[in-house]
Amino acid sequence: MSDTGMDSPPPVSVSSPSPAPNPLTERDWEKLLNLMAARLVVPVTGAELLCVPWAEQPAARLYDLWGQALAQRREIAVPEGPQETPLLYRIANDLSVSCEPGDLEYDMDEVIRRPEWPLPASLRQLAEIRDFPLLVTTTIDHLMEAAIAADRGPLEAPRQIVFTRDGNSVSNDLPKDFVPGKIPTVFHLFGATCQNPGKFAVTEDMLIEFSWALINKEYAPQRLYDFLRGKTILLLGCDFPDWLGRFFVNALTQKPDAQIAVWYVSGGHLSGLRDFLKRRKAHLLPPQSPVDFVAELNRRWKARQSLEPGLAVADRAEPKTTESKPGAVFISYAREDGDAAEAIRMQLEAAGVDTWMDASGLEPGAEFQEVIHDNIKRASFFLAIISRALDLESSDRPGRFVLKEWKWAVDENLERFTGANFLQPVVVDSTPMGADFIDRPFRDQVNWTRFDDGKLPPALLDLLTRGIRRFRVPAGANR
Repeated sequence: MSDTGMDSPPPVSVSSPSPAPNPLTERDWEKLLNLMAARLVVPVTGAELLCVPWAEQPAARLYDLWGQALAQRREIAVPEGPQETPLLYRIANDLSVSCEPGDLEYDMDEVIRRPEWPLPASLRQLAEIRDFPLLVTTTIDHLMEAAIAADRGPLEAPRQIVFTRDGNSVSNDLPKDFVPGKIPTVFHLFGATCQNPGKFAVTEDMLIEFSWALINKEYAPQRLYDFLRGKTILLLGCDFPDWLGRFFVNALTQKPDAQIAVWYVSGGHLSGLRDFLKRRKAHLLPPQSPVDFVAELNRRWKARQSLEPGLAVADRAEPKTTESKPGAVFISYAREDGDAAEAIRMQLEAAGVDTWMDASGLEPGAEFQEVIHDNIKRASFFLAIISRALDLESSDRPGRFVLKEWKWAVDENLERFTGANFLQPVVVDSTPMGADFIDRPFRDQVNWTRFDDGKLPPALLDLLTRGIRRFRVPAGANR
């Protein structure tokens, strides 16, 4: 008997993958945390994260426990042996043949909302991280909202957006006035349990129907897809069947100009899905426990906050490094534009473009000046961040080191072939083109890019992506 006096389902055999010893390099961890600090990471959670201690098991999957409880409730036998499909769906698939409309939804909602189920530690750990602009879930429970409410209290009650296969653009999507992070928001892609028929994916067949609705122009959450542009999707424990995994990733990244990066963390990689993700240039981690991954992510995020509380994004950036990668885009900025420069850097990194910048924003010593000069020579492009911070007449600073970087870049530009587009001015405020306080040749260039609404235009991302690829092709090689 459980503490609530209800019969507990018998133990379910769960095989947990052994964690990889070093799933990410230190550079990857730092890159991910910097992307998170810039609010460019959207976690998508799956059933693998819903592991709880139960009976004598340290980590039983809730989807299997719910299947046991549903079978007990309907007094049917539980299929034996491990299967790719979670037990909950195996039981629901069988029951759907004989159930009256709404009966299965009612029973599943009653089972999943039982108070005795523990809240998974992974969801608590994700709820503690404040850098996610939005959380997306592929499970049909309400546990992510419960984790946020438990962590943040009633003053930061989470908002729930539930996609349904027959909804409309108002109820199925992000609101028009959505402000990332203002209110903790959880988006349910396959519905959430309730007692109304058709409102969540109650069987595997309905998973197919929801999946088609996700790409149907009449029902698809277009504002969600637009919001994901330029973001990094962190797929955590979404161990879908091969066909559904491909369909799901294709739905989220269907627009060719979306510039969406995908990081995939799962305990098992089906060969077809793995190859599909490779073709989509996803960041595939070795098969490992997503529960362990989230615990480590939470630990590193907390460590960064405790060491550097209250710092701006640019101040939390990675420490100075020396030699940049060949062709890495050089970002040159005044100290006042540090936040904008870091946001630009994160967008480029998320699009797969290597970057380099002096993260301190301070005037460097002579030795590091040489490093900066060398890295400008190694760069495929020089991004000059333009703003009124460069107007020395209105400044109390007689000179700016950033202007020395510009001079080095102009000299390097003379060595580049015509049409290399090495110099790329990016305006981060209302400075008009040709402003007198901007030095030549930047003042006279016609290819100024505006950093409007905190986003780089797709045309610039495409230019840099193709340009860095050409830069890295050895001389004389076939292009």
